[in-house]
Amino acid sequence: MCTNNGRDFSNESGVWAVSCIAHPAASVARLLAVFIAYMDESGTHDESEFAALAGYVDHSSGWTQFETAWKAVLVKYRVSEFHMTDFENRYGEFDWQKYWFLPDKELRHPFMCDIIHALDPPKRLRVGCTISLRDYREIIPECFHKDYSPYYFLFAKCIEQLWRVSFLGIPPDEELAFVFDEKLGFEGRATAIFLALRDRRFPYSDRMGGIQFASSKKVVPLQAADLVAFEYRKYGEREVHKTGRPVRWPMLKLCANGAKGMLHHIHSDSLKSWVARQTYG
Repeated sequence: MCTNNGRDFSNESGVWAVSCIAHPAASVARLLAVFIAYMDESGTHDESEFAALAGYVDHSSGWTQFETAWKAVLVKYRVSEFHMTDFENRYGEFDWQKYWFLPDKELRHPFMCDIIHALDPPKRLRVGCTISLRDYREIIPECFHKDYSPYYFLFAKCIEQLWRVSFLGIPPDEELAFVFDEKLGFEGRATAIFLALRDRRFPYSDRMGGIQFASSKKVVPLQAADLVAFEYRKYGEREVHKTGRPVRWPMLKLCANGAKGMLHHIHSDSLKSWVARQTYG
């Protein structure tokens, strides 16, 4: 398995410069934090059989360095914004009718290698969660589907993982703030879930900062979250649904050179226990 549990995910020490989470030009209410988790989802749409929510944690100075390197790659390949689904399906900016018709070894593979090199996975912690939508549809009664989307199950579990990061891997006098990619129609309930978990359930929750939803076009680290969420979805589906497909090479690169990660799968037994709690109180 590519992932491993690691507590010390930064070789830096001391106090880092405080940074605003949102893109400066678009920020109204600026949330301040030293450590920031950028997270995105993949596959939560109705047609999918497997879904993931994942991203990376780093300190603010590390994210500043990342953004410079990532943007340089996009400029080099004349891409304005990276979306892994578009890249995989040769859609949008990666349409074959543009110069992306060139052989993979001449363009697509070098681009992906450069993108992952800019991300520099060993420098930051990878965090994510997966769920089988087959299990979800078989186990969760349809009457719950509207109010309890798979996204909320993934969101709550990722918040729990990030809470563990906040008190195990971050100095006591610093906070971890959260930025999720925009998902219209879900943000209000997701925020309520976050506040309930932070305020009522977790000890040492004072290390958990605020939460914000933002556009990946304006907040560049969310594009890296998009990449790892896609790869976690593909890797999780391979493991859980036993597809027999080899591990994708981008996933191998994200896990190489001692890169540290946390990956949790929401098993069918957990979904059954959840249904029992709703049914029998």
